[in-house]
Amino acid sequence: MPPIQPNPLIVVTGISGFIASYVALIALREGHRVRGTVRSSSLGKAEVLRDAFIKQGIDPKVVQESLEFLPVDNEDFFSEGIWHRVFKDAEGVEHISYPIDGLNRAIVNKGVKCTMILLQVVAQMPTIKRFVFTSSSAAAMMPYEYNEKEGIVEDWKDAVVDQMSNEEVSKRGGLFTAYMASKVLAENGCVGVRQYKEGEHTLAC
Repeated sequence: MPPIQPNPLIVVTGISGFIASYVALIALREGHRVRGTVRSSSLGKAEVLRDAFIKQGIDPKVVQESLEFLPVDNEDFFSEGIWHRVFKDAEGVEHISYPIDGLNRAIVNKGVKCTMILLQVVAQMPTIKRFVFTSSSAAAMMPYEYNEKEGIVEDWKDAVVDQMSNEEVSKRGGLFTAYMASKVLAENGCVGVRQYKEGEHTLAC
């Protein structure tokens, strides 16, 4: 992957979340500017991060000048225009958020659609050198079938996608089955775009 030097703008989606907040903290420590997306209802929670980062040793001036928040709500996840605004002037993207507004079967299509829209927007933006898509262990698991072993990239559980068409099996797996299927399909779609755009952008999934 091409290196990203200190001071460029890094976008962290879902910055108020547990993992994303630590990603943003590390980015600030490494000298990057950070733009975090957050739902409008969580803007207050995101602002608390400023004090949290200062307590973690980030200079208050850096927090004030190098950290910004942009509201992106559930309906915005599927707007190319919104993401063009979010990614403007950025060199890197850490995509960690996910369009969850209630666990139901609709999340399968929503998860894939959102991922593909983001990738299509990134492919149109020459400033972006690196796009990191954070998946989930749910993409490598089957409901009620847990194994103690190290996960590898080949561990996609495509079988969970097939379960979605089996009403009885899907019902037994519950709504978590839909979430897992969406993660598998989103990650598969991400890799397909990464291979298609190889040489133009660096897309890591």
